[in-house]
Amino acid sequence: MNLQQTFGKYRFSLSIILSLALGFVLRVYLTRHGNFGDVSVFTEWGARFWDINLQQYYFDKGWYYSYPTYPPISTLMYGALYWLYERRYILAQIHNAVKIIPSSFIIYFGKAAPDDPFQYGYGYFMLLKLPAILADLGISVVIYKIIEKITGNRNRAFLGMLFYLFNPVSILLSGVWGQTESLVAFFGLLAFIFLVSGKLWLSLPFMFLSLYIKPTWMVLMPLYLFLTYKAKKDTKNVAVGILIVFLIFLFSTYPFSGSEMFLFIKDSLLGNILPSAKGTAMASVSAFNFYTIFYQIDKVLASRTFIGIPINILGLIMFVIINVFVFFNLSRKKENDLYQVIFAVFLISMGGYLFLTNMLERYFFASFAPMIVIATVKPRKFLLVLVLNLILFANLTWAFYRRSVGTIDHLFADNNFILIRVLSLVVVVFYIRIAFAGKLQVFRKKL
Repeated sequence: MNLQQTFGKYRFSLSIILSLALGFVLRVYLTRHGNFGDVSVFTEWGARFWDINLQQYYFDKGWYYSYPTYPPISTLMYGALYWLYERRYILAQIHNAVKIIPSSFIIYFGKAAPDDPFQYGYGYFMLLKLPAILADLGISVVIYKIIEKITGNRNRAFLGMLFYLFNPVSILLSGVWGQTESLVAFFGLLAFIFLVSGKLWLSLPFMFLSLYIKPTWMVLMPLYLFLTYKAKKDTKNVAVGILIVFLIFLFSTYPFSGSEMFLFIKDSLLGNILPSAKGTAMASVSAFNFYTIFYQIDKVLASRTFIGIPINILGLIMFVIINVFVFFNLSRKKENDLYQVIFAVFLISMGGYLFLTNMLERYFFASFAPMIVIATVKPRKFLLVLVLNLILFANLTWAFYRRSVGTIDHLFADNNFILIRVLSLVVVVFYIRIAFAGKLQVFRKKL
């Protein structure tokens, strides 16, 4: 390698580092906004972690917002973040010693957010959003590695990384909303990547971490189990992975269950946490999907019939059909191909979002990084993905701001939800085109 090539390599690496740094700073700057809703619930979960007997934590009745509905790993994380917030005086000590941390930031960090009833500082909200922000950086690197592996083109991989890193969808969810979707997705993506690379002993723990932070990737478990079976790895590889999973489960759950592990699993994990959406099951809670083409969003029960079939049953049938289609195509290859697996993750997770009932607006996120990989690897699908991306962002914007900004709610909800219906139709049509266009062309040629 000559001097020019070496310089080009380091310049490219520097571009990646600077992009990640800029993406991080942008998200941290935006953490001052959106400090209401779910992130306010997280503030209480983190603070009360230190006030309640942990074995009563999931069963306590004195919650201001909501009892805990996330698994133990999330609870441990929120407790640790509150512990850090309570030691914010260390920032002032560092400033006094070496003058590195600006005093203006220290003042801002401890300043009470005006809309928060508990008067927690902006710094606490920043810390609560930090895991998702860091996960966004991790996903950006993972996307880069996936695209580089598939195409061998680092410039294209870099563009895919930027597409995610500066995407309004990922920025809104982590930097503003403070949701954990990117943290869940980071571990979930790694699980599939390690599965494809034959490292099942690593894949199993990463999949468990994804599910035990928040079980939104349960929709992909049939695919994951199918690929695991297809990989046919040795028993020792599987046994090591299962042992690591068991240890993670034990050490994260025992503080809350004590010796009543099975009772905790029954009453808390299966009773309160595993259901992904609370309350009466609706056709769509707040997702622009197949059902919001025909029905008013968040107003129609999942038990209502559509073409003579209960909507929830119809959704399951369509979801099973998508899974069978994916499994059939994957089974035709002897080895698990990385691009085909990423494409399968998109097909199934986005299909679940569109056709399963009781979906929230952000449950598409398991398909989001794979969608960006598809757009970058297959440029012909870029415009389709871009439009889909914009509609998903519109869905998030409406869901997040509809209660606080009347103008946004009226824009989507007025005239019998006409804008939501149109956008929902476009999402379904574009999903079909992205997912099945090639197969449909082959079918037409055969006819």
